[in-house]
Amino acid sequence: MFGACLARRQIMTHGTEPATVSQMFALNSLLGGAIADAKLSRKFVQCILRDKKVSRQAVSVALGALGMELMHDPYADEREEAMAFLSSRGAPTTGLDEAVTPERPGDNWWLMPLARDYGCNAIYDNLWDFPKWRWTEDLDGKLAKQDLSAKFVWVRHNEDLEPDQETRGKSANQADPNQTSIELRVAMMYYVRVYAKTSRIPDKLGVTLCGGSRYLVGDVPNLYLNDDGRAGVCRYHPDDCCDASGARQQV
Repeated sequence: MFGACLARRQIMTHGTEPATVSQMFALNSLLGGAIADAKLSRKFVQCILRDKKVSRQAVSVALGALGMELMHDPYADEREEAMAFLSSRGAPTTGLDEAVTPERPGDNWWLMPLARDYGCNAIYDNLWDFPKWRWTEDLDGKLAKQDLSAKFVWVRHNEDLEPDQETRGKSANQADPNQTSIELRVAMMYYVRVYAKTSRIPDKLGVTLCGGSRYLVGDVPNLYLNDDGRAGVCRYHPDDCCDASGARQQV
C-alpha cells in the first residue's frame, strides 16, 4: 500500500522543489528495503554512493522499477564541477548542496558558485591568483548591501571577455537603470572562473560596471585589466563611463 502511494509521486531533485523531511524518511525506508532485498554488500553500496553520477543512475533505475520517476536535474554536472572547483582551491562550498539552480537563459552562460558568507574580500584574497589591486582593503565593508547567501548564478559569457555588447560605452545608470546586472561578488567569481578556464583576465579593453552593487558613498564597483597587467577592483560614479565600459547580465 505504501509503495503504491509513493509510486504516484515524483521525487524532486536540486533545481526544482526540495523534498520534505517526511518524504526523505519515506524514500530512505523504501531504498533501504530495496537494498536489503537485493542483498547488496555494505562495501558495494558505499562504492556506489561515493560516485554521485553512478548513485543517481542507480536510484533512477530502482525508482523506475517501482513505477516512480526521478526528475532530471539538467545542471547536475555543472553544479558538481563548480563545487569541485571551489574545493580544489581550498574554498568552502557551504550551503551549495541545498542551493537551487536557476534556469539557464541560453547556451553562452557560465555557472558561478557562491558559498554562504564567502564575500568579496575572501574571493580576492584566496582565489584571485593573478596580478591584482583593489582600491580598499575592505571591499565588503564598503558595500551598501551584499547578498552573502549560498547561491548559483548564471553569468552571460562573451567570447571577447568584454562587457555585453549592447551596453558598451554606457554608464551604470544608462546600461542598468534598475540595478539588476552583475553584482561585485559574482563578477569577482566570474574573473576566477574565466582565468581558470582560459588563462586570460577579462576586460582588457573595457570595464565591467557591477550595476547590481553600490558602495556606501553611491559609487558603482567596477572591474578591469590595468595596462600593467593587474586586475583592478575600483569604483565609478553611476553616471561615468568610457568607450568600452558596460554591464554583464546575471541570473
